[in-house]
Amino acid sequence: MPQNQGANWLFSRAFLFSVPVILLQIYVTAFEREGLFLASGNVVGRDFVNYWVGGSNALKGLAESLFVFENYLVLLREAFGSGINNHNWSYPPHFLLLAVPFGAMPYLMGLFCWSVAGMLCYLTACLRKAWRVDDFLILALAPASISALFAGQNGLFTAALLLGGLRLSAGRPVLAGICFGLLTIKPQLGLLLPFALLASRQWTVIASACVTAAAAICLSGLLFGFETWWLYITETWPFQTEIMKNGPGLYYMMATVFMSLRVFGVDPDLALLVHLPFTLMAVGVVIWAFWQKRNRALQHVILIGATFVATPYGFYYDMPVMAFAALLLARHLEAAGRPVQFYLIPVAIWLLPSFGEPMSMFFLPLGPLFTVSFLGLAVRELYLAHQPANTRAAPAPIAQQA
Repeated sequence: MPQNQGANWLFSRAFLFSVPVILLQIYVTAFEREGLFLASGNVVGRDFVNYWVGGSNALKGLAESLFVFENYLVLLREAFGSGINNHNWSYPPHFLLLAVPFGAMPYLMGLFCWSVAGMLCYLTACLRKAWRVDDFLILALAPASISALFAGQNGLFTAALLLGGLRLSAGRPVLAGICFGLLTIKPQLGLLLPFALLASRQWTVIASACVTAAAAICLSGLLFGFETWWLYITETWPFQTEIMKNGPGLYYMMATVFMSLRVFGVDPDLALLVHLPFTLMAVGVVIWAFWQKRNRALQHVILIGATFVATPYGFYYDMPVMAFAALLLARHLEAAGRPVQFYLIPVAIWLLPSFGEPMSMFFLPLGPLFTVSFLGLAVRELYLAHQPANTRAAPAPIAQQA
């Protein structure tokens, strides 16, 4: 690395590797389509069709139909015609509280507002007082952020909720709990939060999160019918579990131990059994990290990294939060004077959504190797940060706000 150049210089060079993937996505979206339809059979915005169909039909009083696959397909084809690829509604009913405002708009306007709102929420949660133009670019142009935008997915919103909650947990515990309570719309991303909050004895945050989640559940039941929750438990959840276990196209889209084993045809029950020790390890690491008052920035990096080690279902488009964690860890390494080799792991995590899926398609599902290595490096740094011989100040400005 050139003298006087730090972590951001390395991330900017790493971005060059993801440019071809981004250009390909732009080309396909702009030119390889007929109207809204892409050559793949998806429409522009791909998965946003779920939020738009869900929100628009909830406004029509048809929310219950979303949670039964056959009924959902009827609504989908009514909106987009018979040529669209199959999609399914996979979210709990209180996700509709987020989807309804965008479902009230025409499709393309809703997609545009969804994308802009998601990016603004994400960057606000990430940057705040330490705003720097290069930080903005590193996070906004991270492969995970681009993937979430082109897929029409919710990864930017969920990253904002998780990061916002972590940032607010020290000074504004009630608001932090509200963020965590709302994150239950995508529960796998909050899988380890209970362990972190209990280990750090953040009782106000826990209470606020529980009240918020309960209020969201009750509000969704009042607005869309409590029958939607019964259908979610009895219809949607089992159907989605079956897709996740046996849907071959999904294996390539995740950097988890479970999905990497499924790439090689390992039985899903056996793959889950092999995945279990990684989940238990992640739980233990989070409890250890949060038990004592330590470096908050590294605690948050560990929680985020451990989440993607623990969950069997973590898509690449869910990883904008990991892009922030990668930048946070790189800043710590920079402040601690670590050699350039150490930066390779966070940079690889930042790049992973660009090369992880193609590698899996060629039977090289190395995503878990990077996520576990990232977690291991963060644990090492937290351990060293509290050794008597280590007198270095902790992280650069962006980390101080974590």
